[in-house]
Amino acid sequence: MSQITLRNLDSRIESFIRQKAQEQNASLSEVANQLLAKAIGLDSNIEKKRNLRHLAGTWSAEEAAAFESSQAQFSEIDEELWK
Repeated sequence: MSQITLRNLDSRIESFIRQKAQEQNASLSEVANQLLAKAIGLDSNIEKKRNLRHLAGTWSAEEAAAFESSQAQFSEIDEELWK
């Protein structure tokens, strides 16, 4: 990917990008790319993408075990349904 340096960026734009980056737990570059792509209509799916990094590693071992236990039934195959 190429790189562009923006000089004399309006302070309101910088503040907006920084605020969005903090809200989304994303880098300034990610947010700037999203905003630019949306502004010029390059990627209509950009709003559908989710950044879930802030959720990674937040469960305790007990919470993770409880989740796995609650989902175990979805791994079982009902042989009668496949006849």
